[in-house]
Amino acid sequence: MPEIEHARHSALNERNHMRTKHTLSLALIAGLGIASLTGCSGGGGAQTVAEACDTAESVMSEVQSEMSSLNSEVAAGDFSSLVEGLDLLEGKLGEAVGKVTNEEVKSALSKLETSVADFAAIFDGVEDGDLTALADKGDELQTVVTDIQEAGTELGTLCSA
Repeated sequence: MPEIEHARHSALNERNHMRTKHTLSLALIAGLGIASLTGCSGGGGAQTVAEACDTAESVMSEVQSEMSSLNSEVAAGDFSSLVEGLDLLEGKLGEAVGKVTNEEVKSALSKLETSVADFAAIFDGVEDGDLTALADKGDELQTVVTDIQEAGTELGTLCSA
């Protein structure tokens, strides 16, 4: 009977690990969508939404290649490299926030910057490959993933208008 209970527990752990990997991948995909912002430049005066999006896109394009490897790092359980990438992304978002003067776009970028920082903080104290420790932070992870998705959607909506 203990063998059956052990097998059931192992299957449950495997399901939780797969769910955690899937959630992490979704967060990265949503957050990294900001690297493909679109917009076109306008005239002088106050910064338009399109100009602000161009500014953000210019800054974010600098990290796009580094960010493309994050999904494979999550799948491999390389959380320390993931955190380094997220720190880089957070820094570039902060740089974009500093260069954007349009309040709508600045607000959306700030929300995304905060969400990326919160996402990176989830990995504090989690050893590389320790999906069980990460699964224990499932509720927190889901909240941050939702925040990243909402901020990315807001920014995408602004910059595709």
